[in-house]
Amino acid sequence: MNLDPDVATALKKRMAKQGATMKHVVNEALRAGLSTEETPSQKKYRVRTFSAKLRPGYEWDQMNQILDELEVEDFLSGQ
Repeated sequence: MNLDPDVATALKKRMAKQGATMKHVVNEALRAGLSTEETPSQKKYRVRTFSAKLRPGYEWDQMNQILDELEVEDFLSGQ
């Protein structure tokens, strides 16, 4: 096994701190890392969908036009 220099340094520091062998520290780190993959860290969520309807005369491919018109309406109502 070839370790990156930063990992080797961290391993040596952990060995000195714990007074443990390389085998023990590596096994401990692998167990901790591998056990986190088994349990999801985030809750699953569900996206709720709904049926969207457009005003008569509009189509989905005209979305930019709709947004422009809404922006103009909003601007004019603020005056």
